[in-house]
Amino acid sequence: MKPPLLLFIFISVSLAARAVSVTGNNIGAYLPTDNIAVDCGSSTSSIATEDNRTRIGDADGSSNYSPIEKTRSSVIAKANSSSPDVRSLIRDDTARLSRFEFAYTFHVTTGPKFVRLHFFPSDYLGFRRADSFFSVKAAGYTLLRNFRAHLFADYTNSTSFSKEFCLTVGDDQMLNITFTPTPGDSHTYAFVNGIEVVSMPESLYYNTVVDLKEEIKLAGGAAPYTFGATDALEAVKRLNVGGQYIRPAEDTGMYRTWEADDIYVTTSNIGVLPINTTIQLNYSDQVPNYTAPDSVYTTARTMGTDKSINLSYNLTWSVEVDAKFY
Repeated sequence: MKPPLLLFIFISVSLAARAVSVTGNNIGAYLPTDNIAVDCGSSTSSIATEDNRTRIGDADGSSNYSPIEKTRSSVIAKANSSSPDVRSLIRDDTARLSRFEFAYTFHVTTGPKFVRLHFFPSDYLGFRRADSFFSVKAAGYTLLRNFRAHLFADYTNSTSFSKEFCLTVGDDQMLNITFTPTPGDSHTYAFVNGIEVVSMPESLYYNTVVDLKEEIKLAGGAAPYTFGATDALEAVKRLNVGGQYIRPAEDTGMYRTWEADDIYVTTSNIGVLPINTTIQLNYSDQVPNYTAPDSVYTTARTMGTDKSINLSYNLTWSVEVDAKFY
């Protein structure tokens, strides 16, 4: 039995301008071995404006990413309503839906991967928005359990959204992602609008060798914690502290999204926002140039230099997470 999926928040923080400077643009610094973007429910391929990648339609007769299903009962459909301000990597007005289990199989290289699932909760022909209720499994982990996409969208005030996970593919070089409607109601169904599978550097988030110089200690704990090949992660938020939204095309090659941190700062005093676009960034083996876009390091949020003011408040970010995570 595999260990449970771990909840992890990626907050890339630059709290002070360091003596390092930007020497160039590191967009695309990493070239992923596996770089797959599937446009579920579409019979054509197209280019995504957010990341300039080709999205392969899973309903294309020549597609290598058509789903596997015992009942062959899944359908493709276009959303009955679409919002003009929907921003997504995948063209999310088409979907694959089914009241029975279906799965996608990806033949990829061994090693850690990003898996991103894109959802646009809506009414589709024959499927009510409120009836989606399903679980998703991949590589032996339950990524989503009894998930209602429309409730998540409504709670977060999102027209569409994505869920990002990190997991490791074994020596069989096969990644199965299975969607299963929750039993008990004949109307419930599973659906997905887009799937991404992208390789990542082995040492980006995972560390199979304990290095005391790079150890992570959990709050209140003394022993170092490492993320190994048997761990899976969910990215809750990836924040560009003091900076702006960074779209996937502006990432270092892994198509990550970086949000501005403004709305997550909960203290009344939001600190000082120094910006230095001329600092010299000196990357190293410990911090390669693909770790984060250069622009992440050019902005910061500090408490300033006045000690009397600093002692009067805490600089705090607040991010909601699930109370229980399986």
